[in-house]
Amino acid sequence: MLKLGEVATLLRLTDQATSRLIRVKRLPGFRVGGSWRILWSQLQEVMSGRWPPPPESAATDAGPVAEEVLPELAGYPTVMKLDEVATFLRVNRQVAGRLLHHGQLPGFRAGGEWRLCRDQVQDLVTGRWTPPALSSPPSSRPGT
Repeated sequence: MLKLGEVATLLRLTDQATSRLIRVKRLPGFRVGGSWRILWSQLQEVMSGRWPPPPESAATDAGPVAEEVLPELAGYPTVMKLDEVATFLRVNRQVAGRLLHHGQLPGFRAGGEWRLCRDQVQDLVTGRWTPPALSSPPSSRPGT
C-alpha cells in the first residue's frame, strides 16, 4: 500500500498532479479518510502499461468467476481486526475506528470490537465499494 507522496515520487510527479490523475481515473486509487492510497500491484500494472484494465466483457453462461485475493491482502485472514485493517491502510487505529464508526469503511461489531471482511476491504481498494458521503453536522442548535 502506497501513500500519494510515495506514488508521486515513483512517477516523478507532484502530489497535486498525482491526485488529479487519480480523481480523473488515469491512475488507480482510493481514499481513506482524506488521504489517497494506491496498491503497489496496481501501480505496477500502470507502469507496465496494463492499466486501465480492458472493459468487462458481457456475462457468460459459465456464471460468476471467483475473484482472486489481491497480493497485498493475501496474508490477512478472511475476517480482519481493526488493527490489521489500520496497518494495511497505513493509518492509525483511531483513524480506522472513526472511519468505521462513520460508515466510511465497511465493517461490523463483534463482541464490542470492529471486524471487517477481507473481501469488503478488497472491494474498497479496487473501487467496487464506495463509502457514503459524510453528512455535515447541523449549522445551528435546535430551537434557535
